[in-house]
Amino acid sequence: MRRISALTALMCGAIVLLSLNSLSARPRHGNEACRITSEVLKKLASNGILPLKWRYQAGDDSLWKAPDFDDADWPTADPMNRWREDVGDSWEGIGWFRTRLTVDSNLASHPLLLLLFQTGASELYINGRLTMAGGTVGQSRDEEEMVVAVKPLTRTISLEPGRELVVAVRFSNHWGDVHDRMKQPPFLGLGLADADEGYANLLDKMTTARGLQSKISSAAAIVALIHFLIYLFNRTRRSDTPNLYFALFAGSCSVIAFAPFAAYMTSDLETFLVFDTLFKVGLAATGIFGALFLYASFYDRIPKQFWAILTIGTLLVLGSWMVPVHLVFSFLILVLLEGLRVVILAMTRKKDGSWIVGTGFVFFALLSMAQMIGRPEDSVDEINEMFPYLWGILLLIISMSFYLARSIARTNLKLAQQVVRVSELLQQTVVQERLAKEQELARKLLEKDVAHKAEQLEKASKLAEAMQELEEAHRKLKETQSSLVQSEKMASMGMLVAGVAHEINTPLGALKSNNDLFIRSMAKVRAALNDDSTPESVRNNAVIKRLFDSMDKLNEVNSTAAERIVKIVSSLRTFARLDQAEMDTVDLREGLDSTLTLVHHELKNRIEVIREYGNIPRIQCFPNQLNQIFMNVLVNASQAIEGPGRITVRTFREGDLVVVEIEDDGAGIPESQRKKIFDPGFTTKGSGVGTGLGLSIVHQIIRDHSGRIEVESEVGQGTKFRILLPTG
Repeated sequence: MRRISALTALMCGAIVLLSLNSLSARPRHGNEACRITSEVLKKLASNGILPLKWRYQAGDDSLWKAPDFDDADWPTADPMNRWREDVGDSWEGIGWFRTRLTVDSNLASHPLLLLLFQTGASELYINGRLTMAGGTVGQSRDEEEMVVAVKPLTRTISLEPGRELVVAVRFSNHWGDVHDRMKQPPFLGLGLADADEGYANLLDKMTTARGLQSKISSAAAIVALIHFLIYLFNRTRRSDTPNLYFALFAGSCSVIAFAPFAAYMTSDLETFLVFDTLFKVGLAATGIFGALFLYASFYDRIPKQFWAILTIGTLLVLGSWMVPVHLVFSFLILVLLEGLRVVILAMTRKKDGSWIVGTGFVFFALLSMAQMIGRPEDSVDEINEMFPYLWGILLLIISMSFYLARSIARTNLKLAQQVVRVSELLQQTVVQERLAKEQELARKLLEKDVAHKAEQLEKASKLAEAMQELEEAHRKLKETQSSLVQSEKMASMGMLVAGVAHEINTPLGALKSNNDLFIRSMAKVRAALNDDSTPESVRNNAVIKRLFDSMDKLNEVNSTAAERIVKIVSSLRTFARLDQAEMDTVDLREGLDSTLTLVHHELKNRIEVIREYGNIPRIQCFPNQLNQIFMNVLVNASQAIEGPGRITVRTFREGDLVVVEIEDDGAGIPESQRKKIFDPGFTTKGSGVGTGLGLSIVHQIIRDHSGRIEVESEVGQGTKFRILLPTG
């Protein structure tokens, strides 16, 4: 904050105080006087300034100028460094400052110059006597006659060794509303300088500093004008925005250098504060246009963070009359850090010329920091008329201008190279025109040849289309043929099943009838033998009992065999659906059970069948065709299992679909063959084992029923077929 305070004084136009690197010393306590030592005199002689340490009291009392007045209970305040923050709310527009000076007893009497910088009115008393006045101190704004003393008011004093000198300053400033509106507190600066050479050197350095400010401001304005004219007269303005942004940046730098110089030349408070506001506007604009120049030079498009910089900078410009300067400096420091980041990133990416701007930024950053770095406390300040930050601005402007000049030179060089290239191309064009006629004749010949080949290609294309149509027709024919063959096979099997069922039913009926008659006859014979009229020797005959037991077992075997034959015949009739050749509404679980009965001989003693039937609705279908699907899939599953295994049959409902899953734990189907299993003629079985039509027919039947079939398989783990059929 103390370093920022020094820069605040700079903006007010206090050129002397801007060049001071030390802002304040720690306050003294009690009535301790400021001692002038030989070391201090040496520094004062070499144009230094010694800031004095003060005690402060608000209000107005003539007794406070007396040298013997006890000010021990007054609070400390440093008028060189934002003293309004030290006194707080006690300021009422008028107050007193007091300090004491002594010289070491071993020093001879030496003339010193008392310096007074102010924005207000003051009366300076030494040992109770009015020695110097700046304006007219008043109890109100009407009574007060303000003096803006950027160039210090001076008074020569002589300190005798060992003697104490009491300095009291009566100070008034009733323009608090103006200062508060401009966020610039009243300024009161008091210090000591050497009366002989020190003050003369001080004025020389102040004059040099003002000259430097004027020259750098003019140089920046000229550079800004030059680059703006370059942009203005460039026909391709869109590609030359860096020149425009740099012109605006240089113009803002010119304002930064000009405003303090102009403030130094005024003695009017309102004008002084106007230049203070102009200085803050220049600082904010410098940050905005500096960032915009870097982004336009080293980025393909303006990044998002610029809009944050633009927003903050615009707000600072719009509110510059009321924004404290340290906020603008904080914004400028952040933009400086962002600029260093952009330049370093451009250098790491080897952007052309980035090292030039980078060098300027480094010097600007170092010299600006040097301007803000303070000296140790309780030291004599030396006037630095060189203003490091101004040299930093100048070096930055030079580096940016050099970068743009280098870019323009390189662009012109490229244009010259392109002109040479165009000349060479023109010469080549003359040669090419001479060859064009020769090539025209060759082109016509080629056109005839191409036309002939195009005709041949068209014929070949038509032939290829005809071959493709023929292959498609052949595929459909194979599918139709396989369907017809299967239909004929099913029709023949239906007739065979009908005949077998009829032929079996007749003798089967006789066998069942005879077996029933034989069982009843045996029951009557057994009852007659057990009658009391039968001799006991016959009833208890062991041979007769063994015969009856043997006949009972034979009758039981005959009954079981007859029931087995009846079940097989029923399964054959259900599978073939001889009585249901048209579409019908059926329960798929019945068809699965009948099919499993027929393939039982393929599965028994080797494969375990697990039925996991869920509740499913009856659906409309061709039952015999669906039974054929189940037969083909179950037979394939049994053939895929080598040795003992397991087949799981599931039924369940999935939305508007009935799902039948048949899963085995066989060898599985490789992924390379999975897409071909429904093609007619494709089989994974050996020669003579399969025809390759089974799954093709399955796929065709399911498609005719508006359903679909899905396959999930993993080699070594098994295969699962999912048959999905609509319920409607």
